[in-house]
Amino acid sequence: MSRFTHRSVFSIVALGVSASLLTACSEPVEDTAATNGAADSGETTTLTVYTSEPESKVDEINRAFMDSNPDIEVEVYRAGTGDLNARIATEKETGQIEADVLWAADSPTFEGYAADGDLAELQNVDADAVIDEAVDEEGHYVGTRIIPTVQDWSDGAVGFY
Repeated sequence: MSRFTHRSVFSIVALGVSASLLTACSEPVEDTAATNGAADSGETTTLTVYTSEPESKVDEINRAFMDSNPDIEVEVYRAGTGDLNARIATEKETGQIEADVLWAADSPTFEGYAADGDLAELQNVDADAVIDEAVDEEGHYVGTRIIPTVQDWSDGAVGFY
């Protein structure tokens, strides 16, 4: 049995929050009894994740998630953020985004989708373990990591933003 580090446990929790709550432009389920019936009957529910995260990280977290949720099968489409955005744009044009969860690294991606109305509003999210700055004020997404960006200005100064 492998031991999880504090970082991997946080990632698992973050994916659990994301997998349960972050959705791309999917329509809400009309008949929740049908959804609940699938879990009650032993049928597997499939959750489609679009991600730009590294494969090893995604595989580790998905294994842990599926071990904790044996009635949910996770299917992953992994590509760079630009390719994910192109796929989502194409799917949006055809009328249905196939992703249930979008797991990407940069907040501008989420900000754009939120501004376009493509993200569902999160309900009853327990994000107490996440820093306030990583939780969208509008309730559309929760960040799972902070990536500092460094810029070298021509005068030799280095800045973080």
